[in-house]
Amino acid sequence: MKLFRDSGYQVSLEKSDDGFSLDLDWTGSGVSPED
Repeated sequence: MKLFRDSGYQVSLEKSDDGFSLDLDWTGSGVSPED
């Protein structure tokens, strides 16, 4: 489940067997090709 993407970071929250997992990923750029 994607929560939000801002300033090149992508944050996702996923439910796991032992609770919840919060993942923070660096996409490398805050500017998308569409922009």
